[in-house]
Amino acid sequence: MQRTSGSARDLPNSSATRPRCSSSQRIKQPNSQYTTMPKTILITGTNPGGIGNSLAREFHAKGLRVFATARNTDSITDLAEIGIETLSLEVTDPESIKALKEEVASRTSGKLDYLVNNAGRNYTVPATDIDFEQVQLTYEVNVFGVMRMCQAFTPLLIEAKGTIVQIGSLAGVMPYVFGSVYNSTKAALHSYSNTLRVELEPFDVKVVTVVTGGVKSRIARNDWQLPRDSIYLPIEAEYLRRTKHSQEVGMPNEKYAKSVVSQVLGGRHKRQFWEGSFSHIVWFLTTFMPASIFDYIFWRNFGMWKLREAHTKKLA
Repeated sequence: MQRTSGSARDLPNSSATRPRCSSSQRIKQPNSQYTTMPKTILITGTNPGGIGNSLAREFHAKGLRVFATARNTDSITDLAEIGIETLSLEVTDPESIKALKEEVASRTSGKLDYLVNNAGRNYTVPATDIDFEQVQLTYEVNVFGVMRMCQAFTPLLIEAKGTIVQIGSLAGVMPYVFGSVYNSTKAALHSYSNTLRVELEPFDVKVVTVVTGGVKSRIARNDWQLPRDSIYLPIEAEYLRRTKHSQEVGMPNEKYAKSVVSQVLGGRHKRQFWEGSFSHIVWFLTTFMPASIFDYIFWRNFGMWKLREAHTKKLA
């Protein structure tokens, strides 16, 4: 006999046809109070061709709400065109940082899930030839700027139980010749970040340092020159080769960004991870070999032995 259409199980709006679910299993409807908002992330130093630009693109591709910064937002219109929110920032200017914090807070209801301190400045000059104005500027960007950003955005990160990602460098753990100033800024960043991690742990804010190896990016310059009275003129060719070294052997920054984003979002809560050309080799050497191994490597690879020969000949 044909079933009648009036039974409860046949009615589309009947409770018999609807699965019972607890409040924790409730279906999330668009525009309801249960809608999940995307995680927010602020990245400094996102000009085209650099690490920050690739990081912004990759985090955006993963569904995060990205705030990308540069001194002049006209330089990062490529990010705005794909839906990334671009904001002006000068990391050496406390007022600029304050204005950025207020703007981000107004857009995110006072929360920030991730802060990526990527903005950086290179300075590749022998220690005896440094210009102290350049030294100060390098520290302002690489160290003090990071400290200011962390201090300013900590309240937003605490609200979100967020994560600070510091873009460090292999230069901070080894004596990469002709980079004493830059190396020291990255060593300072690593030390600062290690302490910051412990201090923010009670507030459920994580601090992760990316020890970055060779990556093709905008940070390297190819117009460095030795002063004409430099004691390193006998190996000037080696010095010039050193200024281009990280770019010649560097990993494409898009590949670097994919790996970093995957690890940051992976939830493994590492204190630090190593990424970029030679990063895992350097990790092994710093972990299992005496520190003097780097003296030998750089002595041989960047002409220190040639300089010794030239100096000895001069004294003869």
